[in-house]
Amino acid sequence: MIRELLLPVLLFPLTVGFQADGSSTGSAVSGNDGKPTEASASRASQLPEESLLIERGEGQLPLRIPAAEELEFRVLVDLGIGDVNVGTVTLTSGIEPYRAGLPIPGAQVGGEQQSGWLRSNARGGHLGYELDHELKTTYQPVDFPRIFHRDTQTGTENRKREIKIGERDGKTISTFQDDGHCEGCERPEHVVSSTLPWGKDHHCKKCKRGEHRVWKEIQTRDVPPNTVDMLGAIYLSRTLLVEGLEETTVPMLDKTRLWNVTLRPGGTKALNTKAGRFECREILLETTLPEGEDPGDRGFSGIFGIRGEIHIWAEALTGVPVMIEGEVPVGGLFTLDVQVELTEHRGTPAAFQAQE
Repeated sequence: MIRELLLPVLLFPLTVGFQADGSSTGSAVSGNDGKPTEASASRASQLPEESLLIERGEGQLPLRIPAAEELEFRVLVDLGIGDVNVGTVTLTSGIEPYRAGLPIPGAQVGGEQQSGWLRSNARGGHLGYELDHELKTTYQPVDFPRIFHRDTQTGTENRKREIKIGERDGKTISTFQDDGHCEGCERPEHVVSSTLPWGKDHHCKKCKRGEHRVWKEIQTRDVPPNTVDMLGAIYLSRTLLVEGLEETTVPMLDKTRLWNVTLRPGGTKALNTKAGRFECREILLETTLPEGEDPGDRGFSGIFGIRGEIHIWAEALTGVPVMIEGEVPVGGLFTLDVQVELTEHRGTPAAFQAQE
């Protein structure tokens, strides 16, 4: 019963210029004699062999997308009598050639013609409740949408959301659209036949079938030029650590609400996980509302359903996340501690090695 209650809560998530790094991120900078310096060779081992560097403007922390990285995690909840495994999460990333669709009037395409993507997929199931929840963000070399974030849940419950961020008519804007139950539409395929001889066919009421949901009206708002999505904020923390930088604050969009997310390095400790033992550095993600932003009726809800602060424990050299910690509310009555722990990894930087 506990798992059935927690699954739908715990397994929820969880202007830019483009520069294709290619082999430059995986190769060392040469010294005066044309050979790689020791420092630059060490630096190269901390980065993926190939990645896409997304510049976010002068003075802004860039976003680096690994070309073919896959990180698998298990989601553990502390129930006071031990940790319970409620599901799995997989974080993947990639680079692909940019393929333009129908041209948008006035849109300018970048010269590198590559796009990068980040994806989180959460899966779980218990006592008949099934969940498959995917977040995917694509970063494109066009004015709009430069960032295209899709949120799709299937299984027992179904829903879709889309966020687009970019420049249009000289302003940086975002659009948000989600779907909902069709509520009395006249589509014949949404009519339910009665199973009783005396019953009448009728329109379904608040069913959870994905095919009975329709898109709502698009909502548009202005946002700062360097706004990111939640997955982008998580991966920016890696850049902060690898570059050895102090704290930084970035604007982040969640649906239609804007948040200021402060990334701050913390202490270090060794963590034992199913993937091995790693020397880790903490990166704290703290959120505040920008001045004038409507607080609404809910606080910040981040990746994996974590509310408030998010603690990322990343491998100290490469910034690869090893564990993510926070608190998840249950029914508005109490909170539970949740840990998202690394179990397997592929395509990570050469320097990402478990300790003996």
